[in-house]
Amino acid sequence: MSRLLGLAIATALIMTLSPGSAPASASDAARAAARTAQEQHGGRVLKVERVRDSYRVKLLQDSGKVKIVRIPAHDGASKAPRKRAPRSKR
Repeated sequence: MSRLLGLAIATALIMTLSPGSAPASASDAARAAARTAQEQHGGRVLKVERVRDSYRVKLLQDSGKVKIVRIPAHDGASKAPRKRAPRSKR
C-alpha cells in the first residue's frame, strides 16, 4: 500500500513540475495573456481582465492610441473584439 502511495505522490510531483503544464494560478494566466498580447501587438499593457473564457487586454500603442485585444484563455491566440452594432436612436 505504501508503494502505491509513493507512486501516486511521485506522479503528482512530476505533473506539477513538468514544463508546459497549465498556469498555476489565475494571475499566472493573466500575465501570460498580457505577454502574448504585447508580443503580438506591441505597446504597453494597461489592464488585463478575465471575461468569460478569455482575457481582455488593453494596450497603449506608441502612437498614443489604446488597442483592446482578446486572448482566449485556452489557446493564447489573440483575436480582435467584435464590433458592436450602432445603437438605433429613438
